[in-house]
Amino acid sequence: MDFRSLPLFKEYIKFILDLHSLFEKRRKSRSSDGPSVSAEIEEKIQAKKAEIDKLNSEAEQSGLFFPLERLCKEYNLNDLERDIILLLFARSFLEGVTYSSTSGKQILYFLIPDPIDVMLQRQVIMPEGKLMKEGLVHVYRFAREGDPFLDGGFCLGEPVLSYLLGETEDRGDWKNKRGEGEQVGFFHRHRRRDSGPLLEIREPGITFTQVILPEGHRDRISEALNQLVHQNLIFIDWGFKETLPYGKGVTILFSGPPGTGKTMTAAACADFLSLKLGVVRPEGVVDLFVGETEKNVSRVFQEAKKENCLLFFDECDSLFQSRYSGRTAVDRMESRSVNILLREIERSFEGAVILATNRVFDLDEALERRISLRLQFPVPDAGARERIWRGFFPAQAPLDSQVDFWALAHEYELSGGEIKNAVLRAIRRIGSQSEPRCQLITQNLLEEVAREELESRWSREDRKRIGF
Repeated sequence: MDFRSLPLFKEYIKFILDLHSLFEKRRKSRSSDGPSVSAEIEEKIQAKKAEIDKLNSEAEQSGLFFPLERLCKEYNLNDLERDIILLLFARSFLEGVTYSSTSGKQILYFLIPDPIDVMLQRQVIMPEGKLMKEGLVHVYRFAREGDPFLDGGFCLGEPVLSYLLGETEDRGDWKNKRGEGEQVGFFHRHRRRDSGPLLEIREPGITFTQVILPEGHRDRISEALNQLVHQNLIFIDWGFKETLPYGKGVTILFSGPPGTGKTMTAAACADFLSLKLGVVRPEGVVDLFVGETEKNVSRVFQEAKKENCLLFFDECDSLFQSRYSGRTAVDRMESRSVNILLREIERSFEGAVILATNRVFDLDEALERRISLRLQFPVPDAGARERIWRGFFPAQAPLDSQVDFWALAHEYELSGGEIKNAVLRAIRRIGSQSEPRCQLITQNLLEEVAREELESRWSREDRKRIGF
């Protein structure tokens, strides 16, 4: 049975998303110097859970058994374990991707009102806990060596998510893998040996005309990339191959807060060069075993040459931090990674490399003279925000004629990424209605999702102030 087409199932999903919103408000209400959680929010959470239970009972009476409820009963999950599944399930919808990873710390702070209980119940999301032993929850992004395990990113695996969506009734796939989280470690899955390509190859899917950039950025980027467009003219016809035997590639550094367009601009650069985009993230390269990270960095460049793609290092500060004194193993490992990056971009790789970071001061100083162009991506001003809002809506979108993008841009100081998330929230909310074709995206709806994005940001900022 295709549950996704049933109105009752869609209502069930909407209730879960509402519950997630209340979890976010719970987290936001608990500041580092204020009360634990307001009683009003706790009452709303319990009321929403009661609504979910009531809807589930109604479904069972009509012969419909939601996969998530069946899973919780089969594995005899307690309330907290069930809430974790609900939370990760909801975040998969809200983020719009299958692997919506959330750190273990975030999960616990979303779900446990009392800060003391957060620490006492941390084992529920540790490798020895039921959720990981049974393969229901996976580690998608591992913490760096030396950091707490709960700094890593957690998500529902693809087989679990497919089951919860009613796409399959097969539960054997993840049961057979239940030992992965129990082994010495759980770090076993982090090793990249025999794990295939380290690059995620994407079609750019975006052009410079679609990206809202600060004045002058587009011209400076085009100027740098034209070195590659006219590479034969410069190095062969004009003879610069003899005087500039290495350093023929172009390395660009994008720095700025999250959601300011760094990734979109990297995709536009790939389109400008008529190349695919090769995305490498630190969690896919960093290995906890000696020597593996350096090999992975080299493999990234080898695969980029093979695929003939623009190489994009997202969150590059995690890989190429400033080299330390070498007193510890971690320092020495990070120093070797930086050395290999410098060697590849200066001596070997003749394509385009884009490094993106929101922590530019953490980068190694030796990168400075290897970087062809450095660009700062600021949070967009009101004028840019208005253009971003407009740019996300195609002509055929069901947009109410009364929508005022100028007012949205001036009232809500969102980044480009946050505006994108707000638009997606609005689309999903319209799509969850009983007759979505009859619905319009209104000013009230856009203001509502914009406020939710601001609340999500405040929640993230609160989490940064509280740690283990």
